[in-house]
Amino acid sequence: MAFRGKNIKIVLKLGISLVLLLILFRFTDSRVFFQYVSQIGWPMVVGAWVYYSICQWLSAIRWQWLLAAKEIHVPVYKLFEFYMVGMFFNNFLPGAVGGDVVKGYDLYRHTQQADEAIVSVFMERFTGLIGLTLLAIFTLVFVFPQLESSLVSYLVGATTLFLVSICVVIWFTPSLPQWVQLLTNKLPEKAGALVEDSVCALVAYRHHPSLVIKTILLSLLIQGLFALYYAFAAMAMEMEISVIYFLLFLPLITLVTMVPISFGGLGLREAIMIALFGLVGITSAQILALSLSVHVINLGLSLFGGLIWVVRKRVPQSSFGAQ
Repeated sequence: MAFRGKNIKIVLKLGISLVLLLILFRFTDSRVFFQYVSQIGWPMVVGAWVYYSICQWLSAIRWQWLLAAKEIHVPVYKLFEFYMVGMFFNNFLPGAVGGDVVKGYDLYRHTQQADEAIVSVFMERFTGLIGLTLLAIFTLVFVFPQLESSLVSYLVGATTLFLVSICVVIWFTPSLPQWVQLLTNKLPEKAGALVEDSVCALVAYRHHPSLVIKTILLSLLIQGLFALYYAFAAMAMEMEISVIYFLLFLPLITLVTMVPISFGGLGLREAIMIALFGLVGITSAQILALSLSVHVINLGLSLFGGLIWVVRKRVPQSSFGAQ
């Protein structure tokens, strides 16, 4: 019965993605859309794969730093492997964080430390969001006088306030573990213990301020590269979209696509991108062509993660855990 319910949820989320895309295409000039898509060639695809893989490798280094603070030592290549497998499953799981669940599970199987696996994946994602938001703030400071819509600055401010609030709750609320313990009393014993251990492990990062700062600095580089990734793709498709707008909008786009109501964030991501870039005069045909093209390119790269997963399934569990 539970399996059936899970399948129904997947079908519903796939339906939401398809409906959103159909609505977006309904208000998009299909001729202009295909004109931009036709600019894509294999040099662009292969170059994008190499570029994105470098970004993933840097992200694996960031993850390794967070784990090392907890005396968990995993080779970068192994974390990169987890990243690629997570990227593959992110195509089929709800929201844009389904791959994070797979990454965390892979790390748990490797280390047998569930709480630290959960927390490290959260911290890796959270510091990435902080890096993205800092880039947006820096960009906003320099381009604010040129912005045609004040709504852009309000959105960046709202995203910043949201992340600052999370930081305050996690690292500046001494009573957080006690509050969590009260809330977990209603959970099954094992689940409650896992939540409590995870929160304690998360709060413990307050004792590693230099690591958190170093991780955020690396996130600035990684997220800047991701913004350039979109800008280069737009350039290759002969679109005139400044990298400034990607720096401004990617934090909010990332947050919205984390909401698990769509299939891998598909449709929801395109909708929020069209809404945001529309504020600065970019057409829906351009953004829809860009977003879906990048998605398909990333889907192609993620197949390597699927291949890793298939090969790994043939390896005995004991061998995997010993790697």
